[in-house]
Amino acid sequence: MRFFFVFLFILSTSCENDKAIKPAKLTGAIQKGPFITGSSVRMIILDESFNPTGEIFFTQTTSNSGNFVLALDYLAPVMLEGYGYYFNENTGKLSHSPLTLRALFKPDGSEIQQVYINLITHLTVERVKELLKSGSEFDDARQTAESELISAYNISNIYTHSSPGTSLNLEGGDSDENAFLLLLSAVTIEAARVRTNDSSYSSGDFQEFLNILSDDLRDGTLEDQNVAYIQSGLMTLKPQLIKNQVAERFQKINSSAQVPDFERIIDRDGDGIVDSLDNCPLTPNPLQENADGDGRGDACDNCPDTACPYDCIIGTDEDGTTKNLCVQFCYGDNFLEEGVPLAGFSNAECGGYLTGELCSVEYPPYLSDSGYEIPIGVGICAQECDFLSNDCPENESCLSSMWSSPYRDPATICVAEEINYERDEQRNCIPDSSLCGMGKHCGLLPVKYRPDESLSEFIASCVPICDPSNPVECSGGTCHTDSLSYDPGFGLCDMNTGDFQQPCNPDGSCVPGRTCTYTEEDTFIGHIEVYLCL
Repeated sequence: MRFFFVFLFILSTSCENDKAIKPAKLTGAIQKGPFITGSSVRMIILDESFNPTGEIFFTQTTSNSGNFVLALDYLAPVMLEGYGYYFNENTGKLSHSPLTLRALFKPDGSEIQQVYINLITHLTVERVKELLKSGSEFDDARQTAESELISAYNISNIYTHSSPGTSLNLEGGDSDENAFLLLLSAVTIEAARVRTNDSSYSSGDFQEFLNILSDDLRDGTLEDQNVAYIQSGLMTLKPQLIKNQVAERFQKINSSAQVPDFERIIDRDGDGIVDSLDNCPLTPNPLQENADGDGRGDACDNCPDTACPYDCIIGTDEDGTTKNLCVQFCYGDNFLEEGVPLAGFSNAECGGYLTGELCSVEYPPYLSDSGYEIPIGVGICAQECDFLSNDCPENESCLSSMWSSPYRDPATICVAEEINYERDEQRNCIPDSSLCGMGKHCGLLPVKYRPDESLSEFIASCVPICDPSNPVECSGGTCHTDSLSYDPGFGLCDMNTGDFQQPCNPDGSCVPGRTCTYTEEDTFIGHIEVYLCL
């Protein structure tokens, strides 16, 4: 009998050891946006009461998708912590400082198990702990905490949560679950920006806000002020911008994943139509009236009788006739501060961003000069083009300028033909900014035409463009590549000289009857000094 009991004891101990020591592999990723390669991952072994045992294992992410692998020799629960730089889907840039995200996980005994560390897992850690203390089982506590989080955020009345937060993956395909994860991530960091009114999306402010929310959710609810921040973040969200930037990031890290479309699970204006189908996503219009049949409903359409796929501006011709022009607005919030590292990020708000469309903050003033009413603080999306071949759509022309003032990013873009004007005078244009009309560009006046004592900051002239490799356009003259302050991909022909009011050499190079004369005058570009034929 004693042998029988000893045998049972050994057998029992052997079985328990099999349960306790069963090698497994944990694979997954850290995602805010995805963390970059080399980010730190800690696995803290917990006891059955979810308290730390003192055993900690370390690894690093192995890709810019935030992927990691950990070996687990225990069936005990673990706390996973990721620490590193991440891709910010709201700015299209990497964060400027590291972020910490956590997840509670209880292995199920499988040989290979997947676990993702993300905002859902991080924000519910403290609530799960509270529920465990009250006697809940882990799976029940996790499910309750995640359901309470989704209810407290109240950012989607369409989404039904059924999968654990540790299974949601931004690169896992276009499912509602992954779409909600992207939505939650984008809304939360936008809410943190709203909370501090800091357009730089400080990672420190974001970490602080996450910690505040995590602590606030211990009882399963959020304070009214935090809810208000979240709702503001939802309403100021720019879905097209975010999805384009995530798509571009996936391309850069060689991910073939489809960007989850969170617009199909939100209805921000509460009219019963999800944003992905709503022709006025921020203006209630349950009947979706759309007289001109374009992509914009009558309730939010500036030009309800003109079909435009995006936005429309209204103008007035010199004879008083009303005119409309189809455009797409982009909101260059971060163009306003040169110190903000996000300058120009709103390019990705343009529908054709991935195929070369830019957000131009220089374009709107030219449209205003042409009689159009432009909302304050907007840019306009424009397609990049080849100035030499003028490969623009119908009714548009390719013009070159420094379109991203004050950040001076040169570009050639397609603009409406009606602003494609020639200056009345060949000279006195603004270098890199003035639109000289199709086939011409504003270039710096060669020094030989300026007095030695000239105090002019610049003197410039509109001259024909040319291809340096085939300068036939210059009628036997020279195709210069040094007449601009940057390389636009084309050259400029010699400017016309010698005739009335044209530049001349001080030694005399004017046509008969004209004299090369030192001249100074005040113009719209300032005080200039130059030799002209008069």
